[in-house]
Amino acid sequence: MISNGGDIFMKKFQISEYTISILTLSAVFLMLSQPQTLIDSISSSIKMCAFKIVPSLFPFMVMSSLIIRTGGAVFLGKIFERPFKFIFKISGVSASAVILGSMCGFPVGAKCACELYLNGYINKNEAERLISFCNNTSPAFLIGTVGVSLWKNAAFGIMLYFIQIFCAFSVGIIWGFINKNSPKNSDDFNITNDKPKVQSFPSALSSAIHDSSLNIVSVCGFIIFFSVIIDLIIQKFYFVLSDNMISTICVFFEFSRACFTASSSNNYIFASLITAFAIGWSGLSVHFQVASILNVTGLSMKFYIYGKILCGILCAIFTALVMIFTDFSLKINMASISTIGGTNYHDYNILTLVITAIEITIILASFLLKNKSKSLEK
Repeated sequence: MISNGGDIFMKKFQISEYTISILTLSAVFLMLSQPQTLIDSISSSIKMCAFKIVPSLFPFMVMSSLIIRTGGAVFLGKIFERPFKFIFKISGVSASAVILGSMCGFPVGAKCACELYLNGYINKNEAERLISFCNNTSPAFLIGTVGVSLWKNAAFGIMLYFIQIFCAFSVGIIWGFINKNSPKNSDDFNITNDKPKVQSFPSALSSAIHDSSLNIVSVCGFIIFFSVIIDLIIQKFYFVLSDNMISTICVFFEFSRACFTASSSNNYIFASLITAFAIGWSGLSVHFQVASILNVTGLSMKFYIYGKILCGILCAIFTALVMIFTDFSLKINMASISTIGGTNYHDYNILTLVITAIEITIILASFLLKNKSKSLEK
């Protein structure tokens, strides 16, 4: 439940109920003292959700849910069973969450992991470890937005994406290595003795759209709330905050805002490292999005929180190492801006089509396997 994530913050970081009350009252005071900033921030956040967040996330939420509900996870599980059990100590069906979480952005990976758990494909321990490394930033955002739009350097976005995936997978390997209760055979992976139920396509589609609609509303709510908090803090303390301090504040709350503010810094070394950490850490906004998805599962966020802290640190370290040993340059190449920028949306559309085609192929393959198994039984 959501309280699981809150309990970890309060117990591990010694945050008392009185501190939470004080912070809440302070937030209310900020809102009341700056009504115009509050209105402007909410308006811009709603526009961002309507024109960027919903179009880029909602279709993939529906498709990922369809893959789980129609048996597509089983199809992927047969392909990735051995490597996933060897590398991550989890079942091959988890590949659907890892693949979609690496391509579609927050919080699709976490949603897939929860679907796998609720439908009986993986056990509780697997689900908690899986969520910690399958929920990542999409290549469309890192390459298109961070690389091309903000840094005017597509190579930087590509570098960040692969470093993020490497660090996230490293976290998964670490949890699998230190986990003493990992299942030893395939029969131990389901949370029940019954076989997971595969829904018919009309039923699966209806459930997928309904659940994804609720999830996307929750995601947008958290984005709007944390964007407002950031804007109020910056506006209130603007004269005493440097650009680097503002970027650091944004990192804690909302990773995409941190990427935007860091890109305007004159210190490109600090900016690149804070961007890398922000992508690995993801920010409180994403963490609460994940917590809302875990609401009905009873899963703990222990592995997730520690995994995100570790991933943020690793992303910053490996970004620094790559820049040092490869003499990576972030200088703006004016000749390449127009060329890259002109293909930005085109590349994003191609990427979207590729991801959608992969998802549809998995769904169709699962139906073919399902029909084939039925014909063999007859």
